[in-house]
Amino acid sequence: MTAIAVAGFAIVHTIAHIVNTNIVANDVDDLNMAAILFTAKAGVGSFGGSAYITGWLLNIILVVMVICSMQFVRRSEHFQVFYWTHMLYVPFWILVLLHGLNFWKWFVLPGTLFILEQVSRSKFIKLARFGDTYVEEVNLLPSGVTHLIITRPTNFRYKPGDYIFIQIPTIAKREWHPFTISSAPEMEGYLWLHVKSAGNWTNKLYEYFDKLEVRDGNRSTVKSSRNVQDFEQCYVDGPYGTCMREIFNTEHAVLIGSGIGVTPMASILQSVWYRLSATKQCCLKFEHVWYPKDDSGIMKLQKLDFIWINRDQKSFEWFLTLLNQIEFEQSRHRGVLENCIQMHMYMTAAQKKTDMKGMILQVALDLMYEKCHRDLITGLKTKTEPGRPDWNKVFKGIKAENKGKVKVFFCGSPALGKIVKEASAKYNFAFSKEYF
Repeated sequence: MTAIAVAGFAIVHTIAHIVNTNIVANDVDDLNMAAILFTAKAGVGSFGGSAYITGWLLNIILVVMVICSMQFVRRSEHFQVFYWTHMLYVPFWILVLLHGLNFWKWFVLPGTLFILEQVSRSKFIKLARFGDTYVEEVNLLPSGVTHLIITRPTNFRYKPGDYIFIQIPTIAKREWHPFTISSAPEMEGYLWLHVKSAGNWTNKLYEYFDKLEVRDGNRSTVKSSRNVQDFEQCYVDGPYGTCMREIFNTEHAVLIGSGIGVTPMASILQSVWYRLSATKQCCLKFEHVWYPKDDSGIMKLQKLDFIWINRDQKSFEWFLTLLNQIEFEQSRHRGVLENCIQMHMYMTAAQKKTDMKGMILQVALDLMYEKCHRDLITGLKTKTEPGRPDWNKVFKGIKAENKGKVKVFFCGSPALGKIVKEASAKYNFAFSKEYF
């Protein structure tokens, strides 16, 4: 919104000067409109009368930045075009200081804060703060997802759903890219990132490690060696918080992830699991295990519904180990743990029962589920539903559980987010979103 305001007022400002110049040119005999607008003859401005010339240069830079910031550039395979043209902010501010006589008064405070912030985010400061960080292991997952396992500095603190900026010099020496941390804060020693190949940098990342892969069953794994520091070393900037930080202050949380938008949900699910495990009580004499209610106020959460929407079967493989572990432990122990985390899986590529193919597929899946008590698509006890969720049906069921105040946390595409937001409002559920 700020960027749009800057561009809009720049247009108004320029048009006002052109109109004013036309009036001045009619009143002064030795100056015409072209001379005033495109030369320094009028003597306007603190730096050699160059206000009009610097103004046109500012407009040119602004037009380039606006065009290269549009979605067809940012979300295409030309992210570098957006990134490097945005570096034009440096000559932009220099020209603004030369263009306006009193502009420095408005620039000095925010400009100083900005410079200090940039210095604090530099590689040297990061190395001094966190020490050396390395890519310890890489797993190449289905659908072009790169699972990075990175050294976690001992003084690196974050919360579930936070994200970091990462730079890997081997991939690009000057580019920083933000990704959600998919591991739980309780996991010591490592940070997990799941990076979906969707542009130049992410594709290059996947291709680079694909060349170094070691086959481990159906999974491609790359384990690094500390002797190859050019390939291993990376820099981390963060963490930065999101709306997901409110998860443990919510009574009944509904996590909705679409595709790779599941990454913050994975961090939250693991963190919930670690916190429940920390409260586990054991009686050695009778080999009994139970989970007492948390009266400490650390976790207000009473119920969590996890909804994951994927297009195909392969995408479910990203976090199946985690989901299987949660199901296994919930089936073993009762009380507080029973159905504390409830999962809902949807595969949009599967046909619903609206035609013959869909009916045959669904009958086959139902028969296999009845026989094995396992879903044929994911291998989980949770049954995968074909097609897209019926949000009215899902939210009606959640409201009927009456487990406390409900809040929906969404991460996915803007189009789906709009639909979920409208459905949440219908049932008076609080809603927060994170788009990728």
